[in-house]
Amino acid sequence: MLFRHLTIGLFNLVAKCRVSKSTRVFIARENIMASERRPLRNLIAAVDFGSTHACARIYNDKCLAEAILPSNTSDPEACWSVLCNLLQSVITRSGIRTSDVYCLGLSVQRNTFLIWNRETSVPVTRLCTWQEISASAYASNRNNSQFIKALNRSGKMLYKVVPNAKFKMISHYKLTCIFAVTRLAHMFDEDPMLYEKCRDGEFVYGCLETWLLWRLTGGRAWCTDVSCTSATGAFDPSIPGLSPIILNFLKISPKSFPAICPTSTFFGEIHCGPLGDLGGAAKRRRVRVTAIIGDSQAAMLGEGCLSVGDAKLTLGTGAFLNVNIGSRVIPPNTGFYPVVGWAQSARTDSSLSCEVVPDTELKNVTYLIEGFNSDAGSSLIKLKEAGYFQSYTELEQILGTTSGSFDMAMETSPFFVPSSLGLRKISRKRRTRSCEGEKALTFVNTNTTLTDGGIFVGLPGPLYQRNLPTSTRYAVLFALMDSIVMSARLLFVKGVNKELASDISVLRLNGNLTQSDWLMQRLADTLDLPVERSAISETCCLGAAIAAGVGAGIWDTYAEAVQCVREQSTRLASSEAPKALKTRFIPNPASAACMESRYFHWTAVCAHTLAAHDSEFTKRKSSVALNSLLKFIK
Repeated sequence: MLFRHLTIGLFNLVAKCRVSKSTRVFIARENIMASERRPLRNLIAAVDFGSTHACARIYNDKCLAEAILPSNTSDPEACWSVLCNLLQSVITRSGIRTSDVYCLGLSVQRNTFLIWNRETSVPVTRLCTWQEISASAYASNRNNSQFIKALNRSGKMLYKVVPNAKFKMISHYKLTCIFAVTRLAHMFDEDPMLYEKCRDGEFVYGCLETWLLWRLTGGRAWCTDVSCTSATGAFDPSIPGLSPIILNFLKISPKSFPAICPTSTFFGEIHCGPLGDLGGAAKRRRVRVTAIIGDSQAAMLGEGCLSVGDAKLTLGTGAFLNVNIGSRVIPPNTGFYPVVGWAQSARTDSSLSCEVVPDTELKNVTYLIEGFNSDAGSSLIKLKEAGYFQSYTELEQILGTTSGSFDMAMETSPFFVPSSLGLRKISRKRRTRSCEGEKALTFVNTNTTLTDGGIFVGLPGPLYQRNLPTSTRYAVLFALMDSIVMSARLLFVKGVNKELASDISVLRLNGNLTQSDWLMQRLADTLDLPVERSAISETCCLGAAIAAGVGAGIWDTYAEAVQCVREQSTRLASSEAPKALKTRFIPNPASAACMESRYFHWTAVCAHTLAAHDSEFTKRKSSVALNSLLKFIK
């Protein structure tokens, strides 16, 4: 059984209900004898609030119900409404009562923040999402400051003497727009009065998880968790906690930040929204929020990546590569950083909530190495909206019919240079023909020189006309999807050192893009590594449920929780995934040479294109910006 105290065999049939445009629901139908009935007090509600959609689920030994709604909004109040509608929908359609829910776990997109009035809970800013690049000039200016240069130099010197993770991170620390602290400092720099009100406590800062927790608890809990905070750019994993060095440099008071709590702990009781409705029973125990976790870390938990060397790649709007490095921080490669995967509470009094006294005691901390590519599915979404393809089934057919010819004619094949790439300095002594492009490239994720969404190179013309030829459309789609695969390999090469790579036997994948069998097989061939697509949808929700169960005391450890969940994975998979869905893809030896050549050509094209648009290389291959192409499709 998934839960220690749950009903034995309470639900035995999961029926997939009709899918509407905005909501998809799975309802479990009860078929049980009255003598076997027990209270449903240990059901876990889990929510994953992503960049494009939000999902809510109810779990016992299987998924009882699911609801999905769009979440691509910058309005904080709209996000709260989405959360309420999700919870109400999933409760109604599962046929349970609010009182049956034991606890709630939240998985959220990280680094999306806002500021609101502490007294009225009214937002004073919109949501500043992780995808925004408005602070790119500010970040560039700060990165070129004498302080950051001195910080990097001192880190390099100290690392040579004492090779620990902290000095390695200092040696290549840079502010980027993906970090919430960068955009927050930029906001405070432009509006000093806003900073003063946050510092004095009149206004409250928080990322999305803090805002949703604040609304659920009726303003009683101003907290975040360590997994979300570790990705903000202001976190020092060696403490672990906020970095005084970074905060002093950015001139932000630590008082402006919410309390940092373990992933699994008693955050507070729900007073607002559907789960806060007591239904007239004033003495009924309120539903507790017992977990907050970043979506990338939640996916790792949902995939059962608990051992050192377990690796997961999420391919959605962006691409996130995570590798479990255990209980100790190891020196990361340049462009990568360690984050906290999850942590339990060391607090002995389980009845004490973070509303009363914030829980800052951590135990069983697990760290991950994380790398990020901001340009994955976002460009594909633009092409779909522009009419390049109508459905992902059609896209799969296009890729299957065109990839062979493009791979055979490498010199005339189209390529896509994503806007997330940049160039790094490399000495002539270290340059070789085989690694020139790869060594020169790095993920900057805010390349201001490619403001048009990336560059297509080598497309068959004519390009600038109202009705693009079918061959051009197909070339655009192939180049973009191929770039996603090659970027994934580059991310893997840049982030995983040889010692860690030897521990990786399989790469687990999740996210919307993994629905493509073509992409999955090409990834396996390009990485020369088996890849597995999760047979369980919405692994972030599952990870949030696992963390919530640990926080509520249903399980003692994450290992125990994941073991129980994996025992039920066959049942969950059979109820969610089509029978014909392939989950494991093995590298094809016959494709190895072709994929190696393709990767070499792609890195060379990217390096040359970034170096100079008017170089002899790009003169031989026509180039056009993504956003320019979007104007000529209709």
